[in-house]
Amino acid sequence: MNRMGRRLSRPTRLARNTAFMLGLLTLEASTALAAEPATYRIQASTSSSLMPTAPSLGQMLMGSAAMGSKRQIQRNLELTLSAAVAPPAKPEASHAIPAAMAMGAALSLKASGGCTKGECGSQEIRQAVEQMRSRRVLLYWGCEAKAGAGQPQTLEASKNPLLIGMEEVLRQDKGEPTAPSTTSTSWPTTGNGRLIPAQASLVGEHLVRSNYAPVIRFPLAQPQDFLAPLNLSSTATGGATDLSWNRVAGVVGYRATAMGQQDPSAPMVLWVSSLGGEEASHADSSAKLQALVGSGALLSAERNQCTISAEASRALGTAAVTLAGYAGAIRLNPAPGQVVRLERSTMGMELVGMPQLEGSDKTGGGEAPPQQAPQSGFGLLKGLF
Repeated sequence: MNRMGRRLSRPTRLARNTAFMLGLLTLEASTALAAEPATYRIQASTSSSLMPTAPSLGQMLMGSAAMGSKRQIQRNLELTLSAAVAPPAKPEASHAIPAAMAMGAALSLKASGGCTKGECGSQEIRQAVEQMRSRRVLLYWGCEAKAGAGQPQTLEASKNPLLIGMEEVLRQDKGEPTAPSTTSTSWPTTGNGRLIPAQASLVGEHLVRSNYAPVIRFPLAQPQDFLAPLNLSSTATGGATDLSWNRVAGVVGYRATAMGQQDPSAPMVLWVSSLGGEEASHADSSAKLQALVGSGALLSAERNQCTISAEASRALGTAAVTLAGYAGAIRLNPAPGQVVRLERSTMGMELVGMPQLEGSDKTGGGEAPPQQAPQSGFGLLKGLF
């Protein structure tokens, strides 16, 4: 078996891990919510990635050692119940889910254990943060085949969105104590996460019970379901890289990001479809997302194409591209003093700057669910730098 059959090359590993990290930061980006008597927050996201796969033993025996690729579709769900009450001795909640979720009768929400300052997060991400603080990053932007005037810009560390996102992940993982007047439980927590089936649906009746908040009942209809997968594809054209994707119903705006590096000694290169959309989040209202579209910070829902300029493509080398589609958060009021917030997004990921992979599934027809639950952001950065 050749070395490639056992392990991805460093550029491929870099691009793959960067794609997942950019996706993690995109999907986990959130805004602080105002305190409500009882708030149930549902973060539902869909990710679609076309990632390299090593040849099978049978393929190698037949004389083919070429890499292939497979499209993976993954649903992601985060649930949080918060109430403006002092916490009981053991806060807990249960969410009775519709049969269409295909995950049993209910999900159990628990209080997070938190951790001690200085012991939170992994050594890998802390090391990555330190390296990124001193690393030069070149920024390209726009959807044209030729880079516009003033490109690239050299980003200061304080303006590097990847570094900012990694630092935010570390801050969130510090487990800072909840205010005495607020109680919160969530799913998943350490040890109770489960894969969301690719066919899972939120449509149906939902019932949330806890020992610290009133019973919350609410239905979700088809327009409030998981967003459809966003299948991103790329084509090299005259040195530039043309990106295309399927339009997804419910999406208000899109934002594409690419990151790559020619070699370990070269600067990191970041390309974005437009400037000013870093603040976009699945927690945003439709009105805010529409404003970002109007300002040009997000691509409109009617767009299904964008081009990475030839200059950016050359500088990126083998790169990870992430396309995020945002739907405006939906606010439901099942009863007085109760708020249900449904926040949805969809994301497509692709590797560019590599030779066409043998056996690639660019159509999205061959879905292959991951064999294990997604890693945290810390594990995804291992080997990135």
